[in-house]
Amino acid sequence: MKNISFDNPYLLLVFIPLLLCIVVPIIIAIRKENRHKSVFIATALHILIGLCATLALAGTIYTTVMTETQVVVVADVSYSANRNLDAVDGYISEIREKLPKNSRMAVVVFGKDAKLTHKKDLSQPGQFACEERVTVIGPKRELKGVSILGPVRPATQVEISLTDARSIGVAAPIRESGDVAGSAGCKLVGPCGEVEIAEGVIVAKRHLHTTPEDAAKFGVQDKQIIKVKIESEQRTTIFDDVVVRVSEKFATAMHIDTDESNAACAGSKGEIID
Repeated sequence: MKNISFDNPYLLLVFIPLLLCIVVPIIIAIRKENRHKSVFIATALHILIGLCATLALAGTIYTTVMTETQVVVVADVSYSANRNLDAVDGYISEIREKLPKNSRMAVVVFGKDAKLTHKKDLSQPGQFACEERVTVIGPKRELKGVSILGPVRPATQVEISLTDARSIGVAAPIRESGDVAGSAGCKLVGPCGEVEIAEGVIVAKRHLHTTPEDAAKFGVQDKQIIKVKIESEQRTTIFDDVVVRVSEKFATAMHIDTDESNAACAGSKGEIID
């Protein structure tokens, strides 16, 4: 519905004397047989200018009243957003209550029922590499084709080497897995969308997974810091600050990143020396 109103409609009466001032001279000109085309054009322009000036003085207001509203709400209902689902439901309900009659509302959700595709098992029981890959984007550049490891976790975590962290311009701290509070952020781009994470990018602290039986055999305990010697031709290396992680769910294996492995020309065996 469209309406026209005026702040001061009485000022519209000003147009009457203006119109007379414009029309009277043209009538006199016509009587004097001055019917040149330019006289009529000038008269029309004067009338138009006078009309616009009058409407402006009267405070003309043109309004369109919306009788129907269409609203589209886009919501993230993926696993990582589970803790916000109640807030999302409340927001959608609030919008629906405030909509005028005869309005229409649509809710578009994404991320629902998304699943990881198993590609191959990893060294730790129950963990696996996925077919899906993402691009990790930092301030400087991006890392393409980064593997996703399953199963899903309560918080998003990106483990990269120090070399890769510096190359993309991210100051990733060295942390144990799961310790992501206050860590670096990045953008993750997948096949169906992208997301900015404020934290979660870390460099994994070198660690030794072991079963309780093997821990007793090695003489180590959970959270203990040890040294591990890796022998290789011309690059034998002793890694300090190796944290021990003991669980019945683990398979005994030491985890180091590509920087550490390349520096030591690491093979498949090591020796606990402390």
